[in-house]
Amino acid sequence: MLALLYYCNMTKSNIENNTILFNTDIYAQYQVDELARNLSMSSGDIELVINSPGGDVFTGSALSALISNEVSNGRKVKTVGIGLVASAATFMLLAGSEVTMQEDAFLMVHQPFSYGGGNSDDLRKDADLLDKIENIIVNIYARKMMQTKGMDEDEAKKKSKEYVQNETWFTAQEALEAGLIDSINTTMQPAQPITESVEANNRTDKKYNYTNHFKNAPMAFKLQLDNQMDNKQVKEAKSLFARLANLFGVSNNAEAETVQETVDATVEETPTVETEKMTAEQMKEALETEGYAVITKEELDANQDLLNKLNSRLTEIENKQASKAIATPAHKETKKEDKPVLNKKQQDMFSLLANTIKNAL
Repeated sequence: MLALLYYCNMTKSNIENNTILFNTDIYAQYQVDELARNLSMSSGDIELVINSPGGDVFTGSALSALISNEVSNGRKVKTVGIGLVASAATFMLLAGSEVTMQEDAFLMVHQPFSYGGGNSDDLRKDADLLDKIENIIVNIYARKMMQTKGMDEDEAKKKSKEYVQNETWFTAQEALEAGLIDSINTTMQPAQPITESVEANNRTDKKYNYTNHFKNAPMAFKLQLDNQMDNKQVKEAKSLFARLANLFGVSNNAEAETVQETVDATVEETPTVETEKMTAEQMKEALETEGYAVITKEELDANQDLLNKLNSRLTEIENKQASKAIATPAHKETKKEDKPVLNKKQQDMFSLLANTIKNAL
């Protein structure tokens, strides 16, 4: 029920050594076929390495069932979480006969969500279905905690539901202490979460930024996963500024040039964030030292809303100017008017606007 933008291929690697890499979000039934094929191509014990932000709950459940079936038939399937194992991807991780996480990885659990439409009866049915799905998810984590921590069923379900409803992000150590994994793998190198966005023809949510639905994601992941959306906003701001400068005739204004240079530098050079080696506070300090403003999601949304309104207003003004030009009789010679010279009040307003755009970057 969790639709995502990010997409990579599930790949098999070192199949001779019985190691399979699942490095993708979960969104299509063909992934079930591919994992089944990879499992059948190997024999004996197997290691399944998972780096996934999750995805569709039903596909995730089917992938988990394939792993559980292998384990039920006596096969050892060691699942290893690297980078980020979130949402429906955790079903796969916990299905292994031995569950481990690389020491710098994250595990995230949360309530299911969906996109609904229709009348009130339809929406109530959707809500009822989400409640049923949540109960299934809660049971998955509860069973693992009962196995590893010796909890009774009621205690395990209560704790599991608390984790799910609060959208809980676990470090490897926290996941071990909660009883969601069996051990921490200290031999693998840190792996970053999937951040590459690739167009997929069969997706209907290409513009969807799924991290907006995550309330408690660590800043390190927010900065990485929102990077593409941030670049889009920077380019929009650049375009908006160019239109404003042309409209008011202030392309030579010193403040305008400073903002333009800042925008150009930001578009051309995106800072590299070493999330696996830096804390969120260290990353924030490093960015601010380099002259970047680190703002909250709410502030970013507010700035984007302002840019949208300015874009809309500019379009209206440009359309009016274009209409006047078309309406001018062809036989009448018109005098080209000079662009207006800003008075002190207008200059102050424009400087404020420029600074607002600069801070949004």
